[in-house]
Amino acid sequence: MCCFDFDGKLLLGDLKTQTLKEIFESSMFKKILKHHETVDFGESGLICENCDQRNSDKSDVMIYKRLSRDEVLEVLMMLASETIPSGIAGEISADLNEDGSAEIFFAPKVNEKDLN
Repeated sequence: MCCFDFDGKLLLGDLKTQTLKEIFESSMFKKILKHHETVDFGESGLICENCDQRNSDKSDVMIYKRLSRDEVLEVLMMLASETIPSGIAGEISADLNEDGSAEIFFAPKVNEKDLN
C-alpha cells in the first residue's frame, strides 16, 4: 500500500484471489482513503498516524490513485512485461472488464526460422 510500509502492515488484499474492484471497495482501503482525504489520522491505528512523510500539503496522496481506465491498463501491461522471461519477445495487451477484473494477453513473437 505504501512505499514506507517496510513491514507490510497495510496489506489490502490478494490479486490472486480478489479483483482490484474488490480491494478498492474493501473497508480497509476506504478507511485509509478517508483518513488521507480528511488529513485526520489521530487514533486511526494506521501506520500513517505517525508517518513523517505526510502533511496537509500532501493530503491528496491517495486521491491521485484514482487512475483512468487507460492508466490502469498501462500499469497492468507494465507489470505483465516484468513477468515475461528475458529473451522472449512479444506483444502484451490488457483489458478491464466491467466487474473490475482484468485480462492480460501475451502474443509471443515467432521467428520464421523457428518454424522450419
